[in-house]
Amino acid sequence: FPDRIMALITGDVKEINEQFKERVKEIGIYHLLAVSGSHIAAIVLLIYQPLKRLNLPLFVIKGITIIVLALFAQYTNYAPSAVRAIIMTTLVLLITKQIKIKGIQLLAFAFIIMFILNPLVVYDIGFQFSFIISFFIMLLFPFLQQLSKLQSLFIITFIAQLASFIVAIPNFHQLQWVGFLSNLIFVPYYSIILFPLSILFFITSHFIVGLTPLNYLVDLSFNFHDWLLDLFTRIKQSHFSVPKFNDWIFIIFIISVYYIFWLLAKRKYILVTFWTIIILTLLITLPTNSHHKITMLNVGQGDSILYEGGKNQNVLIDTGGKVFDDTKQPSYSISKYHILPTLNERGINELEYLILTHPHNDHIGEVEYIISHIKIKHIVIYNKGYSSNTLMLLSKLSHKYNIKLMDVR
Repeated sequence: FPDRIMALITGDVKEINEQFKERVKEIGIYHLLAVSGSHIAAIVLLIYQPLKRLNLPLFVIKGITIIVLALFAQYTNYAPSAVRAIIMTTLVLLITKQIKIKGIQLLAFAFIIMFILNPLVVYDIGFQFSFIISFFIMLLFPFLQQLSKLQSLFIITFIAQLASFIVAIPNFHQLQWVGFLSNLIFVPYYSIILFPLSILFFITSHFIVGLTPLNYLVDLSFNFHDWLLDLFTRIKQSHFSVPKFNDWIFIIFIISVYYIFWLLAKRKYILVTFWTIIILTLLITLPTNSHHKITMLNVGQGDSILYEGGKNQNVLIDTGGKVFDDTKQPSYSISKYHILPTLNERGINELEYLILTHPHNDHIGEVEYIISHIKIKHIVIYNKGYSSNTLMLLSKLSHKYNIKLMDVR
């Protein structure tokens, strides 16, 4: 698992298999592959404590730590989440004990520094996630200090998940409820087991070749991780589409999130649960446009047409695409970046019919990806126009996802 070890250490996910990335995104734990505050804390601990045992002067220890963090920031290609955590850690190391400064003030300083260095960073999704989640955790920090470690873990996961909706919903038009459950398990697993093991393996591999017990432990940990991942990816309807809404509704939503966190700080857990369910239910049931609408989707060379009827009678005609066979590695950029975002923005959680006009790659090449990411009741084809291999593949996919395959005859 060298690709995943490097991703955990550096935040660079380019070498990770696309299918794996899709699966972790599906259950809402993709952020764990990005460098965050917990990564920086672990690195500081690995540097600071050994140097302290050598009885070096404090300013030397702090200086070495800051230099290593600066090099690490470059190593991560200055990922916003990493830079934020490094700036905040550096400020903590530089500020003397006589100066009292709160975590939320450190966060504000980090924001100002990053904005001055690169004003366009505010449009980066990772930057938005990092600061929004950190802001609410810092805001509720006095409350979190009063809790046990187990309670704190649960509450921080809840805060992070709810706060992330402020960025995720307007950008991706999705509400990923399964993230509440998956993060409760995967956050401690990454923090306590996977990340420390990855750091240890990365360091020792430069000095000791073939450290079998450690290799075995790393393999075992990642295999168990994949087993857990399989369990969560079997959950159907792991997310709901949220229709595009106006600025006023978005402002009301932000105020509602703040109100829920205020109730949380007051330990009114029943009201927190009640209002969270109410607000999220309202979001996924926002009324969509009831008028009949036809949209020509941008799928490059091929064609794809979306028909929106009343009472959720939605039909997609063709999918566009390039590849539809089991001998090539598929590339699903059309579905991922054009078709599914449009469906989510329109609040479409299921299609009544997927009509495939003819078996050319630029018309049906995205079928497998589409039906694995949105509920479809019927697939309509003209049997005589398809080869036996393509029919068999469509039949297998229909059976796998419980879709009725229909012939137009």
